[in-house]
Amino acid sequence: MRKIYTLLLTLLLIIIFNNENTFAMSLNYDGVAHEYTAKPITLIVGGQPVVNTQMPPIILDGRTLVPAREIFENLGASVKWDAKYKQVYVTYKNKMIILTINNKIAYINQVTTQMDVPAKLINDKTMIPVAFVARNLGFDVNWDERTRVVSIQGEGMTVVDQSKVVLGYATYYYNGDKSSYNSMVVNKNLLDQVITQTYTVDGQGNLTGLISKEQINLAKANDIQIEASVSNQFDSKVAKSLLEVSENRTRLINNILVEIKKYGYAGICIDIECIYPSDRDYMTEFMKELYITLQPKGYLVTIDLPAKTYDDKAGAWQGAFDYKALAQYADQFVLMTYDEHYPQGMPGSIASKGWVEDVVEYATSVIPKEKILLGLAAYGYDWSKSGTKAYSTSKAYSVARIFGATINWDPISASAYYKYTDNKGIEHVVWFENENSIVSKLNIVNDYNLQGVSIWELGYVTSEYMKEIGTVLHPHPLW
Repeated sequence: MRKIYTLLLTLLLIIIFNNENTFAMSLNYDGVAHEYTAKPITLIVGGQPVVNTQMPPIILDGRTLVPAREIFENLGASVKWDAKYKQVYVTYKNKMIILTINNKIAYINQVTTQMDVPAKLINDKTMIPVAFVARNLGFDVNWDERTRVVSIQGEGMTVVDQSKVVLGYATYYYNGDKSSYNSMVVNKNLLDQVITQTYTVDGQGNLTGLISKEQINLAKANDIQIEASVSNQFDSKVAKSLLEVSENRTRLINNILVEIKKYGYAGICIDIECIYPSDRDYMTEFMKELYITLQPKGYLVTIDLPAKTYDDKAGAWQGAFDYKALAQYADQFVLMTYDEHYPQGMPGSIASKGWVEDVVEYATSVIPKEKILLGLAAYGYDWSKSGTKAYSTSKAYSVARIFGATINWDPISASAYYKYTDNKGIEHVVWFENENSIVSKLNIVNDYNLQGVSIWELGYVTSEYMKEIGTVLHPHPLW
């Protein structure tokens, strides 16, 4: 009982001290001295406060860094330093995590994953992101914003991290286009990553594109990781010329590096689609060449994958994508789990619950689940004998209001739909994704413990849609 009272008294003094005091110190890293001023952070490891560390915990780019050896050896982990390669090895039970100084790519049992901030040598001490390492070793981690206390359960309790990556695609169709930018502003505290739909590649590997510096600057100012995408605009002949010629692939990779460095992107997303199935091996070879070039430099490599439920090698849309072979050549895989029913086909759900789960079931059988982002649509289609129109989620609601349509719910597909007759007497049926239909997909993300979700696109979403994502996935923990 005395021990409990002593701990409570210690914590009370910590809370009072942390709420009323700040400290300042000089942090030397990356060859530069940085002035650091903040309220202190307290570490509780296995129920006991950790005091008198040679370096105090600090917050860098929104994440808490702690001295590697002093914290994790207290948890029973082994911590080793490789001075030659500037790597720290943290081993606990059957898990080994390898962190490289100033590199956001980490290795967990030889599988690569992306961190928000890298390990750093600060004042000659190895400082590592506490939550990333602790939760991937199986410990329970908690951050209390009010008291600025980080607590780590030291009994090896395995917990599933409920915080998932929320990625949004941002378009920029013309100079002054504000649609995606405005959505970024509203949702900046919810978004972890943004991919800008920026570059178009030709068959020789040359890039063109309209750059939204506003989107880039907003992301950087709000600690949102930003990548750019490379697209062939669904041109199969461009993909063929590009992929089948080694010099063209190399030219594209070099051009990607130029653009990454010029605008400070965290990495690149490959959105090359409508590839001939006969170019399957060339696509894998390109991703291999890209990955072995960018990954050692600390850049993130993402690829958009057409959805499929088995390895259909001859499929016109999916055949060129060898999930299993590609698994080792990207950090993130965006499953484009939408357009199950499409404009040229019959009306139906954009992404039915059962179909999405079938796609995930296959993908996770050949790709590490922690690399997978589940694609969420924020749009729908309006089918009629006059043709098919695409609507954003907000537009779908607007059309329903204009024509007095009742929005219905299909429990089998877990999707929203409605019917209406226009002013010319033509009958329409609309299926669309909304805040209700995405719930089943968000549950799949948690059930399969995927890395998170990707949203197509930010200019299409409603506040209710984004609120549902935040409620279920709990993104952006400070630690």
